[in-house]
Amino acid sequence: ARVRAAGGGLAHDYVVPYTSLLHAVGEKTRAEALLQDALVEARETLPPQHPTRAGLLAQLSTNYMRQGRLAEAEPLLREALALKRQVYGDDHPSSDLTAHNLAQNLADQGRWREAEAIARDVLARSLQRHGPDHPRTAATQSALAKALLGQDRAAESEPYWRAALATARAVFGAQDNATAISSLGLGRALMAQARWDEAAEALDETVRVYTALLPHAAGGLARARLERLRLALARGETAECESARESLAHYESIGQPMGIGYAKAVLGECLRRRGEREEADAQIAEALALLRATPGQDWPETRYALALDVAR
Repeated sequence: ARVRAAGGGLAHDYVVPYTSLLHAVGEKTRAEALLQDALVEARETLPPQHPTRAGLLAQLSTNYMRQGRLAEAEPLLREALALKRQVYGDDHPSSDLTAHNLAQNLADQGRWREAEAIARDVLARSLQRHGPDHPRTAATQSALAKALLGQDRAAESEPYWRAALATARAVFGAQDNATAISSLGLGRALMAQARWDEAAEALDETVRVYTALLPHAAGGLARARLERLRLALARGETAECESARESLAHYESIGQPMGIGYAKAVLGECLRRRGEREEADAQIAEALALLRATPGQDWPETRYALALDVAR
């Protein structure tokens, strides 16, 4: 504020750390407006290969990703990465951070093979630069594991989930979002391999962590509860469907189509197991329609709903 009052424009050097703080307290819209204005000004006043331009591009892409606007974020990430490679070179932590974010973006769009290739490239450099127990290495291991799991390569993803989880526990502690993300991924990978007891242990940890992080982890807890219910159903256990209804209510409250579709699919399986066939079939049909539209056919959640629909 003082820089701007003194005629310093939008104070580009302060915009990125300030908007990081705004993201941390949930002020995404305010952060977006600041970043957009700063980027317009930077394009007009700074040289084409100025590192601040790359930083603003990368930060605005992060803002869009936090809002689920993946398609809008991707070109910003690619522009930021190209600029960082011009300024810093390919083998630089800043370039690798943006490449990692691009891999995450592509994985979130279901472009698994593209995400895998980028993540493997970044991981090789991170292992050399930081070693196996560094948070940057763990973050890229998690991105690679997600890309592999999205391709139904659960066994290949498992060691990367385990490595990322070990680092998250050691660096951030038992009650941290990074720990929950990795334990959830590990639980899904183990469930895909029908290793029920190990999967239950991982997913129970995820539920505990996200519960402790409430109210800021409602989305993570909704997903973890769905996976835990799926596991119970896969093991033939008697399961209440209320957790699926609660997860569905959360996704409906924030208008997330994929979450709604997946919750409906799990709810449908649970209702079918309880003999409530009419409602179960309706939920599964709605789930499949939603998931085919968003995120699309080539997603684990869509394949799960399709298998339920075929089994009617």
